[in-house]
Amino acid sequence: MSLHRLRLGYCVVLTGAVVACGSEFTASDSPDGGGGSFGSHDGAVAGSRDASTGATTGAGGSSAGTAGKASGGVGGSVGGTGTGGSGATSGKGGSSGSATGGAGGSVDAGTGGMGGSVGSTGARGAGGSGGGSAGSTADASACPNGALKCSDGTCSRALYNFESGTLDGITVRSSSGHPFTVRSFNGTLALGIDVDQLNILPEVSFDVLICSSGTIDLRNKILTFRVYFQGSPPSQFDFWAQAALPDPQSGGYLDQIGVGTGAWTSYSSPLNKSSFSGAAKTLTIQAGSLGGGFTGTIWFDDIRIL
Repeated sequence: MSLHRLRLGYCVVLTGAVVACGSEFTASDSPDGGGGSFGSHDGAVAGSRDASTGATTGAGGSSAGTAGKASGGVGGSVGGTGTGGSGATSGKGGSSGSATGGAGGSVDAGTGGMGGSVGSTGARGAGGSGGGSAGSTADASACPNGALKCSDGTCSRALYNFESGTLDGITVRSSSGHPFTVRSFNGTLALGIDVDQLNILPEVSFDVLICSSGTIDLRNKILTFRVYFQGSPPSQFDFWAQAALPDPQSGGYLDQIGVGTGAWTSYSSPLNKSSFSGAAKTLTIQAGSLGGGFTGTIWFDDIRIL
């Protein structure tokens, strides 16, 4: 902090009165203290003859005003705290105020001086106007269930859980003569296929729509689903389930699993096992018998592309 020097000269007139010569006052060029000449409407100088003048040594703020101008630094009122920085337009809070509060104005109620006692803490700045964006904006066009987009920009279908109560894009390919229906099973909705004698049928199968138009690259994806054989006679692994992309006729077979009765069996197979997985549109899910008889319902649920 620089100290202001005050040069006081006195002019003696014949009457013996002493007056101050204004031209003898010089404003400090220091950025620490308030400038302004004695008797002007500027900030206080570094001490004056009048005890009601502003504070002696300025500590905070920007550079002082020049002599004779009402410009001084930005200061608070006596005893108040300095104003904090205004907020950024990005929506962040303002920075903390200067550690030096503003202090006194001159006796003539001119512009406040830059002075102030060190140690008064500025108030925290107000929040920025017109807040900025809060992080990255979610893509409004994102597809549900983490599905990718097809080549024409539409969303692919990555999940069939039949909670809509409809086939919802499932197409019958080979049936037992009974309709495919969605109904409640073990507390959830699932796709049910009724059969009379599974062992006399080549298979039951259906197509799963992935892209309604366009195609999609599924070479890095996995097909999963659950299958349940509910019926008789009870058996273990006398039946099978498998998938093909796009269909069995193309030769794009995925894995085959053995299935028994009375429990959910999980299926999982990498889609890149089919040479057609780079431009997929539909896939086929199949179920059949390895020779044993079966009468009942085959259930499918939670068909996913992960």
